[in-house]
This record gives sequence, C-alpha cells and structure tokens, in this order.
Amino acid sequence: MTHYHRNISENIGLSDDVIRSVLKSINVKENFQIDEETIKDLIHALESDKYTWRSESGLEKELNIDPVLLNALLKSLISQDVVVRAKDSKSGRNLFTTWNHYTKKENVFNKFLNSLSGDLRA
Repeated sequence: MTHYHRNISENIGLSDDVIRSVLKSINVKENFQIDEETIKDLIHALESDKYTWRSESGLEKELNIDPVLLNALLKSLISQDVVVRAKDSKSGRNLFTTWNHYTKKENVFNKFLNSLSGDLRA
C-alpha cells in the first residue's frame, strides 16, 4: 500500500491487512468498486460522538451509500471483528457500531445486559 493508504488505515484504527481484506471481499465477491475512503467514512459515521449505535437507514442517509453496498461493508467489517451488531429490543432492527466505540461509549450496565440477552453479536 502507498503511504497515503497507510495514513487512512492509521486514522481509523484498522490495520492494512483488515483494509485489504475488506476491499477484496467487497470488490470481488459483491462486485462493487470501493476504495479506502468509503471504509473510512463508514468507520467515522459508526464512531460519531452523537451516537452509540447506528441503524443501517441512518448510515445510508448520512453517507449517501447504496444499501446493498452498505450491508456488504458491514458484513465484511463484522467478519473482521471491527464492527459489532445488536438487535434493538423495541424495533427488532439491527444496530451497528465499532468494537472500539462500543467499549468507549456503552455503559457497564448496558454491556452486562447485552451479554446476558444475547442481543450482541459479532
């Protein structure tokens, strides 16, 4: 990777290997052409100080991203243990954040409840 690419991966806290794996997964398996900026934008949206958890629809609107591409990116980042998914007990919707953001933003009580309920999934 070029120096520019290393800076992106360092800025969002992901290793070059994770970035390459996500790009390969999306660009080959899902037949999308994305770049590291798309991943960076998604990570920043997931780690926004305004939210602890993000819905797919909220991310779609903020990033102006194709829902199929967003779903593929989230799945790939979940498989790389970067993103965590939880089920909203009221709406049944999937909610997303990064593991890093979850450990910083979610309070201890909710972490405990999430672990007991089984709603938290990698």
